[in-house]
Amino acid sequence: MQIFWQRLSAPANTDDAFEENERLKTVAAAYDILTDAVDAETLAGADPPSKRSPWHLFARFCVRYHDAYCDVVAKLSGRTTAQAAFDEAAQRGSFSVLNPLLRQELVDATIACQAYNKPSLITLEKALDLVQAGKRRTIEWLQGSDLPGPVKARLLAQAHLNFARGALGQSDLALQQHNSSS
Repeated sequence: MQIFWQRLSAPANTDDAFEENERLKTVAAAYDILTDAVDAETLAGADPPSKRSPWHLFARFCVRYHDAYCDVVAKLSGRTTAQAAFDEAAQRGSFSVLNPLLRQELVDATIACQAYNKPSLITLEKALDLVQAGKRRTIEWLQGSDLPGPVKARLLAQAHLNFARGALGQSDLALQQHNSSS
């Protein structure tokens, strides 16, 4: 726990890519845990927060991509995921190699929050369109990347799943609009 807190509160480490990656992983995990706590409180009957931080939404995607990346790298190295977690090359890659993808996810999370937070700055329809465009850019970036084949395939599968979830959101919204206009 002490190491977790130290990494969480540490400034960016530009001198050591491994330590910076560990710090970023800790920050993403913290936001993911906070998001789980808010979701659990909301399911238990608490009022949902009126404002959500883009970092909470971003953390979910960040952790998913990080875990998928580490899992495939572990399989490629013939080691378990837990062992690969200590492999400097695997850890350095997860955040630095995936930086363009993660930047797009942060943009998408920020757009989503602009629609969901009150007062909203853009309509939900516009936000879903913009986020889906971002998901398409993520898929295009992965397809054109020079990642090893198995890594690219696993991350593309995750990206397509994220795109499908967005399409489902658009379908749900269209159905709600249709029902409210009938």
